[in-house]
Amino acid sequence: MSHASLLELLHLAPVGVMRAESGGQITVMNPAASRLLVSLMAALNDFNLYALMEPLLPELADAVQGHDGKVGVIRHWQRLELPGGGGIPGAPESLSITALRLPSDPSGVVLVVSAPNDPWTP
Repeated sequence: MSHASLLELLHLAPVGVMRAESGGQITVMNPAASRLLVSLMAALNDFNLYALMEPLLPELADAVQGHDGKVGVIRHWQRLELPGGGGIPGAPESLSITALRLPSDPSGVVLVVSAPNDPWTP
């Protein structure tokens, strides 16, 4: 699969996918992630994964640091409640989050986000 094909797949994926450096700086975010996390992004000044998730999952940074660069799942389909959908019409009221490190990118962290009412969420 070509690089362009992978980018197209990421762009069209129905679930949110983000990739961040170990310090939390978000380097890639697909449109679905933006749509699902819009209520959290309103008050965000920079694109830092840990700052973004702080209201819902304050222990994420510690969990990633505690994973100590090991490849694998850090959090698996953890359900998080968004109070009132963040006040934004059409925003989800809860999310499911999976955080992991990939073998091809052990220094980064990948976050997969979906809304529980989406059919692809377990």
